[in-house]
Amino acid sequence: MLPDVAEAIQTLGTLLLTMERAADAEILLREAVEGLEKCYPGGHATLTQLRGLLGRSLYNLERFEEAIPYFEGNASTKVADLKYLLSSFVRLDNRVEVIAHTDASMKQLRNSKSTVATKAGRMQTMAWALNQIEEFDKSEPIAREALKLAKEAKLSDWILARAEATHAIALRGLGRTDEAKPMLEAAYPRLLLEDDKINNEDRKEIIAETKAALEKLQK
Repeated sequence: MLPDVAEAIQTLGTLLLTMERAADAEILLREAVEGLEKCYPGGHATLTQLRGLLGRSLYNLERFEEAIPYFEGNASTKVADLKYLLSSFVRLDNRVEVIAHTDASMKQLRNSKSTVATKAGRMQTMAWALNQIEEFDKSEPIAREALKLAKEAKLSDWILARAEATHAIALRGLGRTDEAKPMLEAAYPRLLLEDDKINNEDRKEIIAETKAALEKLQK
């Protein structure tokens, strides 16, 4: 398979996923991945992208165990792959793997030369996953640092609001409601604003979680 053909398939696969046609995307992407692996057994940039998309199609089909290997290879460098990897383990209720991967990712991140923005994104993702399994003592310091880095990198207000909400959810889980409530109240209306650069799935997810956390505090 020629690289330009693979790139066209990558575009089509992305479109199918956007249209919520994961089953069709999986068939297309699996064939492309297998073909490109034969041509480039040592790896290829487009192959890496196709494998990530194939993992997403399997994830969207709730075939989490099958999806995991397609995210593991790039989870150390791509925030999106790390998010899908950790989310797969969350969906499988595999607390051990969530904790193990976040610990390994934090160690790797401490020794990396990643940009401040990249570090903020990766830490935000790890804190989110730990919140999901209610490991708030582990998520709170990571979420706090992610928020600090997001401010330092001067990221968009929507991303800052997400970081604030993630930290506040961890604080609420630790019983620090006096700190959590004003943060959630400040973050929620900003999360509702549109941001074309934000994945719609991520946007819906954090909005729902922030709303649920606020409702619990208001009871």
